[in-house]
Amino acid sequence: MENTMLGVILATIFLTFHLMKMLFNPFKAKLPPGPKPLPIIGNILELGDKPHRSFENLAKIHGPLITLKLGSVTTIVVSSSEVAKEMFLKNDQPLANRTIPDSVR
Repeated sequence: MENTMLGVILATIFLTFHLMKMLFNPFKAKLPPGPKPLPIIGNILELGDKPHRSFENLAKIHGPLITLKLGSVTTIVVSSSEVAKEMFLKNDQPLANRTIPDSVR
């Protein structure tokens, strides 16, 4: 009985913390638009079996810069050569200091 009660209390605390973090995220407004992610898995299901086609369709809806949540990783997708050129010429310093995920290495 005590273990069950402890589990319920810990789950409630975890869910409350997670919901508060999602609702009051100060960095959320600074990201480009994108589809609304599902809890835990994010936008992985929206990529389908041909991600390049999915990116093309998402760019038609949200524009050349898209924010996707791939699991717990927030990803910015650039789908326009003009925007990519502008990012690398004008914003090269912030991009140089970003972390590279282990999955890319």
